Amino acid sequence: MKSVLFLDEFFGINFVMDLIVVCVVAKCFAPELKRRYKLSAAFCGSMLSCVYVVFGGNGLIWQLVFHVLTGLVMAICLKNIKLFFALNVACAILAGVMNYVYFSGIFVRLIRSCLKNPMAVFAIATTISFFAVNVLVGKFLTFRDSCKAKIYKVSIILNNKNVQVEALLDTGNTLTEPISGKPVHVMEEHYVNELVGEKELTDLNLRLIPFHSIGKNNGIITGIIADSMVIHKEPDIFVEKPVIGIYKGSLSQGNSYSMLLNSSLR
Repeated sequence: MKSVLFLDEFFGINFVMDLIVVCVVAKCFAPELKRRYKLSAAFCGSMLSCVYVVFGGNGLIWQLVFHVLTGLVMAICLKNIKLFFALNVACAILAGVMNYVYFSGIFVRLIRSCLKNPMAVFAIATTISFFAVNVLVGKFLTFRDSCKAKIYKVSIILNNKNVQVEALLDTGNTLTEPISGKPVHVMEEHYVNELVGEKELTDLNLRLIPFHSIGKNNGIITGIIADSMVIHKEPDIFVEKPVIGIYKGSLSQGNSYSMLLNSSLR
């Protein structure tokens, strides 16, 4: 019994699958990637699939060579060879989801029993798989973002003077000012000196803030109340009358940040 393969349908199926894979990888690792690069990668991947079906062999070596070559060509089309590994992982995940949805999914099996057109069934299975993978990607991105150190540019204003620093959103900073209960943001002393200018710290309304840290059970840091603070993100966060704790020393190695934002800003 001979089977007939329609190259146009085969190309279309592979193009859709490759485009889903490319979009998933781009969403995770290259969100700024232009649409034309995604389309060209999916097109080249589909063309290579057609070439393999027509001219390739069935041996394991041929399949491996084709798989690696296709991944490399698609990564080159995306202008980032580092995405080669991600494309292969995404392809494996999508293939597993598609296999489950198409052959084991109750909903698709019901549709397959009602519809005689296999392309319509494939389109429905692909749509379901796309949404399933999109949910997985969303959970992955949420987890990845939660593990990342979040550093923002922050402007602190006091008496019409403004200093801008790099600030880390510190999930371990739960300091509060004991009288008002306001959250405390800790900043290196030399930035506070720039902010205060000629006005002595003793002339300001200072706060004494108790704290606990590793290696030191109890301690006191001095704090000031600034006029306002702006955390530059999307959208900007404005804080009125923030309490700024003064830290004598460096808060980070390599001066990657000079301020610790309170965890209440999460």
